Amino acid sequence: MSGLLWVQKWGCLFILTGILFGLSACGSNEVDEEVTESDEEVELTTDLVFNNITLEQSDDQGALLWRMIADRATYSQDRQDAIIENPSGEIFQADDPPDQASFSVAAQEGEVRQNGERLFLKGDVIVTDEDTGAVIRGNEMRWIPEDNTIVLRGNVKANHPEFKMTAQRVIVWMDEDRVEIQGNVKAETTDASLLFNGEQVDWFLAEERFESDRPVRFQQRDGETVVGRAQGNQVTYDIGTQIATLTDDAVVASQDPPIRVSGDALTWNRDENTVAASERVTVFHRVEKVTLVADEGVGTLDNQVFVMNGNVVVTAERNRARLRSDDLTWTVPTQRVVAEGNVVYRQVDPIFNLTGPRAVGRLEDETIVVSGGRVVTEVIPDS
Repeated sequence: MSGLLWVQKWGCLFILTGILFGLSACGSNEVDEEVTESDEEVELTTDLVFNNITLEQSDDQGALLWRMIADRATYSQDRQDAIIENPSGEIFQADDPPDQASFSVAAQEGEVRQNGERLFLKGDVIVTDEDTGAVIRGNEMRWIPEDNTIVLRGNVKANHPEFKMTAQRVIVWMDEDRVEIQGNVKAETTDASLLFNGEQVDWFLAEERFESDRPVRFQQRDGETVVGRAQGNQVTYDIGTQIATLTDDAVVASQDPPIRVSGDALTWNRDENTVAASERVTVFHRVEKVTLVADEGVGTLDNQVFVMNGNVVVTAERNRARLRSDDLTWTVPTQRVVAEGNVVYRQVDPIFNLTGPRAVGRLEDETIVVSGGRVVTEVIPDS
């Protein structure tokens, strides 16, 4: 690691203190008092204080790692450490264009340690990603060039053109263009239409994407009203497309219609207000008490239409009616179902089964018409 380079801007103040013995008058060859070996050794302490100074640190190849401007820098006796006041500057990466920084930083005070190999800032620290415009604030910051990481802690707040966020700690992995956000993470979009929280979230700056392998909960709002919720034990959220991929015990629920979609692989598109499932999925209407289960499906929450595919089973809790088919389309406002392929309809009162290629009707009032080829009716007498 190359040494620290300092550039004096306006002035340098040398503070020299010591105990000097045996000083003679100017031009005299005699001493007033002989100094013996038993006398106290001369103590010499020198501090360097620079005003309006620029500090730079480069690697062994001469590539600039960071540059800092400070109102004042006070160096230690061994010149390895320095305390800086009101620092502001830039942090660079190896692949950055010449004199173009990846991040800019500013704080109230800081410390340069180990001849520039450690940089600590504190007091209203501000870190700005120059590519995306994201701004992260905290009480303290640590920058270690050899790890290529920036760590912020204490009252951490992040602001992006699309959202704002709070957390306990943030690690910026500069090589990966990734921000690891830790501890009681809370975020919301700038229009406050979406809130989410979790314990740890990875934010990929260039790709504008969040990921987490821990539970994350979303809350969708219309003004002050909660209109929907979503969650998953593993989550990916694309800021640009507003698409969330929820896996492992995933749930998407809306207030109107009062529907809950659950499964292990859900894709929630906030912009189009749709939910798609690539694995076994359950759709439950909380008011009508109707449940749909299928191998996969997609639902449009605005139009309130669900298209289910593969081993579809529909049950109505109130009258215990049950319908099975290969595929099914459910229109929520009218409660109309259209089932296709290997249809089996079972009714409890009176008890009978209908089988056929196709069925249309409403489970709620037991008006199901099975048609489209050979239809078999099986009446089951009371036992």
